[in-house]
Amino acid sequence: MANGGVPPAATPGRVALTRSGQGVLATGLALVAAGWAAGYREPVAFGLAGVFAVLAAVGWTLVPPGIAASRRLAPTHTTRGGHTTATVTLRRTGRRARRGLRLVDSCGEVSVDVPAPTPGSGDTATVDYTVPTPRRGRIAVGPLRLVLGDPFGFCRRTHAFGDAEALVVRPCTVPIGAPASGQDAHLDGTTSDAVNGAPSAFHALRPYVPGDDQRMVHWRSTARAGTLIVRQLADLNRPHTTVVLDTDPAHYPDIPGDAADAQSALFELAVDVAASVASGAAQLAFPVRLVADGTWLPTGGDGGTGAILDALAVVRPGAPGSLGQALGMLGRARTGGSLVVVTGDGADGTVLRRIESVRQVFHRIRVVRVGSEAFGEPRKPRPGSGHIVLDITALAELPGAWNRGPGR
Repeated sequence: MANGGVPPAATPGRVALTRSGQGVLATGLALVAAGWAAGYREPVAFGLAGVFAVLAAVGWTLVPPGIAASRRLAPTHTTRGGHTTATVTLRRTGRRARRGLRLVDSCGEVSVDVPAPTPGSGDTATVDYTVPTPRRGRIAVGPLRLVLGDPFGFCRRTHAFGDAEALVVRPCTVPIGAPASGQDAHLDGTTSDAVNGAPSAFHALRPYVPGDDQRMVHWRSTARAGTLIVRQLADLNRPHTTVVLDTDPAHYPDIPGDAADAQSALFELAVDVAASVASGAAQLAFPVRLVADGTWLPTGGDGGTGAILDALAVVRPGAPGSLGQALGMLGRARTGGSLVVVTGDGADGTVLRRIESVRQVFHRIRVVRVGSEAFGEPRKPRPGSGHIVLDITALAELPGAWNRGPGR
């Protein structure tokens, strides 16, 4: 198993000749053919020696390595550039373990050579290495491969152990407070789904758990599901935060054209800012909604930062015009609370005027633009605009700009 215990059995691959092996085999066959045709024994002898050397190398790699391997990741969730350790365990499975083995692991598109100590009879050996996490996203680590080669370097065979594990590389965050929403937070800081006597609204349907108010049973959904389904209500006294991440490539000048897979420092900074704002509100048990590429992202309920960071870990630049699509969706949803729009410095005045179109839906609106060289004091909103704009060039500038903003 990949997470420890008894190492999984190997899945042997095909025997493959190296370039040296292919060259020796081709040269040997050519010498045999030429010597035989010309009637000379010496070229035939040299050619046969090369062919037999390659065949011996093939036979060498067909022998099982006598070692089983497994890998365990800790932790399985980290931040970009964070530290994740892979612990590789080697165990003897035969009387004799082959030497000169090469252990290789895959971390996304990167191959990592791992030292392969030879365990003693009945023993295990472990070796650790640091998993590279330069990029945000869901990275496939593995499968672990044991490469068996011959002493001449003519042939190799790869034995795979287990399946690939998923490593989630989350965006980086900095601690900031929740944005002001125009509403007072509940004095008790409640995190319940509904509060008796407090203003509440329908949030979602979920399965019944012991202790739920039976008056909240949604009988129509219960009849369809065959099990009790209750209505989940949200306390409207708690400030609601909606974070919109602009994924329009045109608003990030370092993305060439509309290449959705291009690495963009500005877009990564925007994702970090959105993660900091959303997780800051979630840590205070305030309801958080995430919108990216014109769709709602799963946030895992109130007060949980893990689901928020996991959702933002896989966000990529989207289609042109995605910000307008997201704002149109918010205008129809009428969610209320505070709105934070994170965009790039390629966003012009047209984008800001488009954000004003949802001003009547939210109590407070903030726009954070990343990459602008005009960073300084937060801009005061124009009369009737209803929002402020914060310009930052690095994630470390966000807490200061956030706390200096109006409405704090």
